[in-house]
Amino acid sequence: MLTPPRYRLPAGKLPLRPLAPAVVLVVGVGVAVVMVLFGLAQLRRTSDEGALERALVLARVLAARLRPVAAEDREQVVETLARNARVDLILANQRGETLIETMQGTTEEPLLELLVEHQGFAHSPTGRVAFAVQELEPPFAHLALVVFVHAPATPAGSRGLFKAVAALTLLLVAVAAVVAYVFSRNAEDDVEYVRERLEELAQEDGGTLGAQIPIRTFDQVGVVTAAFNGLLERFAAAERAYRHDLQRAEALDLARSRFLATLSHELRTPLNAILGFAEVLLSEAEGPLTPSAREDLDAIRSSGEHLRSLIDDILDLSAMETGSLRLSRRTVDLHDIAEQVLREAQPLVSGRQIKLELEGVPGIVAWADPRRVRQVLANLVGNAVKFTSEGYVKVRLSPGDGVAILEVIDTGPGIPEEDRSSVFLEYRQAGDASSRRKGTGLGLAIARRLVLAHEGEILLHSELGKGSVFRVTLPSEAPS
Repeated sequence: MLTPPRYRLPAGKLPLRPLAPAVVLVVGVGVAVVMVLFGLAQLRRTSDEGALERALVLARVLAARLRPVAAEDREQVVETLARNARVDLILANQRGETLIETMQGTTEEPLLELLVEHQGFAHSPTGRVAFAVQELEPPFAHLALVVFVHAPATPAGSRGLFKAVAALTLLLVAVAAVVAYVFSRNAEDDVEYVRERLEELAQEDGGTLGAQIPIRTFDQVGVVTAAFNGLLERFAAAERAYRHDLQRAEALDLARSRFLATLSHELRTPLNAILGFAEVLLSEAEGPLTPSAREDLDAIRSSGEHLRSLIDDILDLSAMETGSLRLSRRTVDLHDIAEQVLREAQPLVSGRQIKLELEGVPGIVAWADPRRVRQVLANLVGNAVKFTSEGYVKVRLSPGDGVAILEVIDTGPGIPEEDRSSVFLEYRQAGDASSRRKGTGLGLAIARRLVLAHEGEILLHSELGKGSVFRVTLPSEAPS
């Protein structure tokens, strides 16, 4: 029983069960980071707007408070206002000269530049600040009060925002990871269930033909399972039709073989009688024959012998197809069989410029049925003589590694490459209709089947215009 191999993930691929929670975790952390950055940006913008608005309001209020103060009291009043409002103040003239200052150090930006900008943000020794400029009312319009309000780069509430987002993200990511894990586990379980059912259906016991896979879920796996069930139904119907057609074909083939065997037996009985009476008449036991009568009887005998060989071929093929052919194997000398076959084929080349040759020494043996080996060699030699008009037909014997090699070489026209694969098929002859000889096309097919029945091998090598070589290998000894 064939068990399908268990599916394995390709290299570099991650399983769904750990992958889904990991993706959720990565996405959740990414979203949390984006939220924190966006929240910090919003807090900073709000903080900057508040600091700038406070600087503008304080600049207007403090400038109004400072206008009625006498010149000799301005420094004390400015320091008092800065301390009470918790801001830094600079009183300067329009040329950018500092008259009174409560700031420790100076800003990175020149004071004149701040007076021109009127409001905005600057960097002081104490950090980032928002500033606003307010001119005093006449008669002190040439003076301007600059108010600096602390505007930190990291606004207040950032830590609380980070903690809140972190807690919310942790909670949501945990819930999403658990849901993703459960979903992926269920999906994997469904896929594993379908895979197990498929493995059961793939068993070769034949008892699961057309069996359906139960649908457990109505998600994508269920849709795929339903589609696969439809495919199984079509496959089962096709296989049942195939088996039915195969049984019919086997029955028809068996009926054909029986018909051919029966017909061949029925034809052989009157044919043997015809050949027997022809032999009696040729022996002149009933009286002398005229030359024309002898010639007619020779034609009858020759045609009868040819017909009997055709009937024998059909009977042999029928026996091999039905499995009733039995081999009587023993150690046989291929040299003796080759001599007999070439001697019997000598009349076929009389009057033609063809030479029959045997190459090889006696003692080359094979573990085979001598009658069937002789039949194989006779078919090969007869086929070579049939298609060779001049030259030679040679039988070459040679020993091999545990085998005996038998080759039939001819100088015939050769076999086209497109016909070489069909020369061993039943009822087929290579070449066009004009080049084919009389026969059923069973000789090479029977030879091939007999060689295979001996656990041997038959090969063909041919070149157009140079001839063909049929190479047969047979076991040289009985199996242990």
